[in-house]
Amino acid sequence: MNIRSVSSKNLNERSFTRFIEKIHLSAARMAFCLICMKKLPISIIVNGTREKILETTFALLIRKGYDSVSVSDIQKDLGISRGLLYCYFKNKSDLIIAACMRYFFDGYLTTIDLENVTLKEFISHIIDIHDSIARCGNTRFDILKYNTLYSSVIMREPRFKKYALGEFAKAVSVIDNAKKRGEIKNLPTNFIGATMLSILGRTTYITETPGDEYVRRRIAEDLMRFYDLIRTDAPCGGQSGTSDKNSSHCGRRRGTIRKTNVRAPIKKEKRLRQA
Repeated sequence: MNIRSVSSKNLNERSFTRFIEKIHLSAARMAFCLICMKKLPISIIVNGTREKILETTFALLIRKGYDSVSVSDIQKDLGISRGLLYCYFKNKSDLIIAACMRYFFDGYLTTIDLENVTLKEFISHIIDIHDSIARCGNTRFDILKYNTLYSSVIMREPRFKKYALGEFAKAVSVIDNAKKRGEIKNLPTNFIGATMLSILGRTTYITETPGDEYVRRRIAEDLMRFYDLIRTDAPCGGQSGTSDKNSSHCGRRRGTIRKTNVRAPIKKEKRLRQA
């Protein structure tokens, strides 16, 4: 396509964005277009191209793994020059961190009232948002590969780990509030948070790996099962409808049985001595 044949008068913002993405202009050609179409807001071009770079980078990371993706791979998939890529990101590390922040955390905790939400509502929100961000457009990522990539980036990128810890601290506040209002048992906050993360971030199965739909469903179900175990009115011994008070009673009865079992041999020994 000849750039000179394109009239700026006949291009609206949407068609220009599609024009840029379709022919993958080099840095020099894009600069030329910006000069010719100076009335078009630069933010539209920048945001659209940046999002495309993030999407392509993350898809490559999912497909090939953290250690196997190079800048050349990203350039090849995008069809752009390295110079243009570095106009948006200083280096590979900055690009990977930005892509991972976008697809691991964007929208996770920004659309919910962390001060007033219950832990059950928070878990439901996590399940819904986790499904929506683990995708690019209409393509859903394999959830085990998605979680494996998260673990890899946490271990290799200190800045991403720091950001992830900040997000985890927000979730901790929800757990603390749930304990204060009596919604859940007074268990260690870190234990509750770490258990939820281990369920949500499941990366493998010992048995034959099931399909993606099954894994996603099990993650959601296991998160809610864990909540049922730690809520204050959790059933005792798996008996539905048993209150926490009865749960304590079950514990006392078990203790009494153990105590009786310990004393029984002693009484028998005394009778033998008397005989």
